[in-house]
Amino acid sequence: MWPRSLIARRLVKNLVVRIALAMSCTVPATVTGQSAFTLSVGWMGDLTTDGTFLYMTTMDGFRPIIKIDPTIGAVIATIPQTPGLTANPRGAAFGGADRLFLTSMTPAVYEFETGGTPVSMFTLPDPVPNATEGFRTGAIAFDGTHLYVGDVDSPTIIVTSRSGEVLRHFNSNRRPDGMAFDLTTGNIWVVDIFAANKMSEMSRNGELVRECDIQYAPGAFGLGGIALIGSRFYVAEPLNPADPGDGTRIHVLERHSLVCNPPLVRLVDVDIKPGSFPNSINLESAGVIPVAILSSASFDATQVDPATVTLAGAAVKLLGKGDRFSCSAQDVNGDNLPDLVCHIRTSELMIEPGDSTAVLEAQTFIGEAVRGQDAVSIVP
Repeated sequence: MWPRSLIARRLVKNLVVRIALAMSCTVPATVTGQSAFTLSVGWMGDLTTDGTFLYMTTMDGFRPIIKIDPTIGAVIATIPQTPGLTANPRGAAFGGADRLFLTSMTPAVYEFETGGTPVSMFTLPDPVPNATEGFRTGAIAFDGTHLYVGDVDSPTIIVTSRSGEVLRHFNSNRRPDGMAFDLTTGNIWVVDIFAANKMSEMSRNGELVRECDIQYAPGAFGLGGIALIGSRFYVAEPLNPADPGDGTRIHVLERHSLVCNPPLVRLVDVDIKPGSFPNSINLESAGVIPVAILSSASFDATQVDPATVTLAGAAVKLLGKGDRFSCSAQDVNGDNLPDLVCHIRTSELMIEPGDSTAVLEAQTFIGEAVRGQDAVSIVP
């Protein structure tokens, strides 16, 4: 625990000065590959996002919520808790519809409007008693239906409804500084209090999926955070772990640039039956389904090896009796970038009536795994 005298000195120093500085003392981010920006805000808790802006809990001054524009690396609002309910805000998770969930190193979870007004709260039991009395809420993630709430003092994570009904708990085998739910994979990303320079992906039951190398120095007792916007991770750490009041560094990490074990799959945009909506598929058809792997500013779809492409388990059609695959470079979405269009035999698709998505998997010529999906509608 940090000495009370140090905390007191810091709070006095932060009470007026740091909130004002937070609005001006930033270094803009260069959001390509891996970069970082710094904020004068110290004693931060966690990060979350509404998909556009970052929100960071803090223990500066009156414990405001900081709203950050990640594209320029600047604080654009300092939002007070109105009224102030928690003196130790730690974890943060966006709850949709302009709502935030905050944890507080007590058994409590608070729901706030993004403007700082409290909406509701609930408390949690301690399912695995330890040396610390009670369940002290720390890192938190929200998957759109369920909350995942970590214990500051143990690897226990409680899964609840958004209203606080306890559904289950599990041992995560890590002590999260921060957690973020990944909509594209259905997993949770974690930075750990005791794991420097690592970021972990775990399932919603706590199994380790992979570890990735990052630059990260954990703070004390949950002073660190993580958020995910599109393909970019934002990882917050104390600028000086020995004195978390000195400011905050936020690393900007492109998903495809991460070195992970096992390797991370690059998520790509896929368009089944380009130019058509809905993407109707008759599973009894003897024909083929065109599917486009779309290029972007950071991804060249023509570098995908056609021999590795599958859509819902079905491979690319071969041309004639040869060994050439029915794939070609075309700009299907008018962005002046060449996309890769391949034709898949409909009869080989491993999907069932009622399925609403089809997943494409492939590898580039240099062995990078890629994955994407698109909506489908199965018709008679």
